[in-house]
Amino acid sequence: MTKIKKGALWILVVAVLAAITYTGIGYILMDAQRVTVTKTERVSDQYLVFTDKGVFTNKDDWRFLKFNSSDLYGKLSQKIGSKVIIQYTGFRIPVFSVYPNIVAIQ
Repeated sequence: MTKIKKGALWILVVAVLAAITYTGIGYILMDAQRVTVTKTERVSDQYLVFTDKGVFTNKDDWRFLKFNSSDLYGKLSQKIGSKVIIQYTGFRIPVFSVYPNIVAIQ
């Protein structure tokens, strides 16, 4: 194989593995973390929540029967500067602009 074909093959393999991981394992596992909300922002079709532990997204997720992202965003917008416990799923993939998704807050 030529160097270009090998490079293209590696890019394809990495993209496929990232897609499988993103839609599979990362969204099956759920974690919780105590964070301080520093900012909330709506960017096109998703809500972003900025915290001292990183950036999270807040969007509806049929896998967890979560259909209250607008209500949750309103609550989080009122908690700026406060500590909250968030339950989230997924992880950050900067190359694809993917953020962990908040499922619930306490």
